[in-house]
Amino acid sequence: NFNLDFENEKSDASFSIYTYENSTHDSCCCKKVALNEKLAAFQKNYTDLKMAHAITPMENPLQLRGLRRTVARIATELTKRELQ
Repeated sequence: NFNLDFENEKSDASFSIYTYENSTHDSCCCKKVALNEKLAAFQKNYTDLKMAHAITPMENPLQLRGLRRTVARIATELTKRELQ
């Protein structure tokens, strides 16, 4: 059992992903579904923020970088779990 914490100080996107102890198929699928939902939410948030930044410059544009990296972290974790 281990814990992956993805926290980004420069953005408001912070969350934790807890891996499963028992490697049952149902548990694994539930975790992947939850990760897919988080990925979709963060991608939408990133896209919305990016469009808003194109229209009106943001006070802290480093938030875009943080969200982009968070999306990449989630996508990497999903890929890793699919390969296992």
